[in-house]
Amino acid sequence: MLFNSYVFLGLFLPLTLIGYYSLLSVHRRSALAWVVAASLVFYGYWDWRFLPLICGSIAFNYLLSRVIARSSSSRPLALGVAVNLAVLGFFKYALFLLEVAGLAENAPQVLRNVILPLGISFWTFQQIAYLVDVHRRRVTPAPIDAHAFSMLFFPHLIAGPILLYVNISRQYLRPAWPSGFLARSFEVGVLIFAIGLFKKVGIADSLAPFAEPVFARAATDIVSPSDAWIGAIAYSLQLYFDFSGYSDMAYGLARMFGFRIPINFLSPYKAVSILDFWQRWHRSLTDFFRSYVYIPLGGNRVRLPRQIGNVLFVFLLTGFWHGAGWTFIAWGAGHGILVAAAHLWRRMRPVWTASIPAFIRLTASRITTILAILLLWVLFRAEGFDDAMRVYSGMAFQTEEWTSVVFPDLGMYRDIPLILGVVGAGALLLPNTFEISRMVRRLVANRGPLAPGVAAGSALVGLSLYVAIASLTREEATFLYYNF
Repeated sequence: MLFNSYVFLGLFLPLTLIGYYSLLSVHRRSALAWVVAASLVFYGYWDWRFLPLICGSIAFNYLLSRVIARSSSSRPLALGVAVNLAVLGFFKYALFLLEVAGLAENAPQVLRNVILPLGISFWTFQQIAYLVDVHRRRVTPAPIDAHAFSMLFFPHLIAGPILLYVNISRQYLRPAWPSGFLARSFEVGVLIFAIGLFKKVGIADSLAPFAEPVFARAATDIVSPSDAWIGAIAYSLQLYFDFSGYSDMAYGLARMFGFRIPINFLSPYKAVSILDFWQRWHRSLTDFFRSYVYIPLGGNRVRLPRQIGNVLFVFLLTGFWHGAGWTFIAWGAGHGILVAAAHLWRRMRPVWTASIPAFIRLTASRITTILAILLLWVLFRAEGFDDAMRVYSGMAFQTEEWTSVVFPDLGMYRDIPLILGVVGAGALLLPNTFEISRMVRRLVANRGPLAPGVAAGSALVGLSLYVAIASLTREEATFLYYNF
């Protein structure tokens, strides 16, 4: 069930909200149980056969957390991590690893027909983080209802953010819980959800026709420079607004129910360095690898060579987490090299750079950062290295055909650079969703419910919903991060 589908917007969400707030005024735990039940329906709508898998995962980790809490040994934790990774590995990586080993031809049919359960990469990491936090005595073992809620809460279930139990439990188990309609939180949620819906169906899905034909051609033939640059830029913006839209909708939905989940996306194309980019893009994944992999390996406390090795290892894992393919691993390696180089530059920055005006340094840093990210997105999107190299050859003007081969038939080829320029300027210059939300809330607080800011906020919600719903007449498109 997609956040941008009619069945979600017109049926599932209204019924879930009505049931939740009807029960909240009577019995809080019953209201939260209603959300868990609705989340199971939400997940089962995709493929009901995976409901036993996710419920079994919840039960296994719930029981094991109690063993871990009573044990001083790390063996129960090691068992839990191994089992969770084994389940993920079977569904996501088994066939790829057999191909690497040259054994794919003899792979059993069950591996060839395996279907990747939605969200398994996210909720596997969430389970591992929970077990580690119990082992570290950061949290006590969760009650079964709280653990189930933290895992199944549908706004984050399919594509994140990775929701740590330590964060959600403070809200779920808080003693003072409002018993009525959470008007302020609901209003904020609707505003953020509406903006996210507009980003997804009004912008991201509209950019797909500029990106997909280029990479489809790259699978079989050369790509001209104009097509290559259009395809690469269009995909980078499509992915940006697709993931930004999903993250906004997930956050907005959680706020409608009175919960705050991590902000997973914070204007990453405004980053001034590759280090800054990874503090803005998929922030919950970055936090997971930093807290549960990088720091246990020594973090920044070790000697520089080992620190660089740790960085490269973490980003190889980041690439592999996104997909079972060499292009994803290469994408992760590319980011790892850039992050390692940034750490080296911080330690060994030449003295002469201090004489360069700060504005020039900042501008150069932003340009090189966004260009590096753009080039690496080609690897992220391409089906294989040959496809990526054809796009790179076009971007480097290394092809005989310079004019567009892909787009003249669309009848709007001359307008494409303008469209991409306007959308790109929006990503680079305009305030993000949370900045807009804060501005509207400040105006409401300072000037009352009839303030111009309220009218502007209402108009923004209305316009976003109108454009988004009008765009839903197109075929429903899944979120790109659903594939991971």
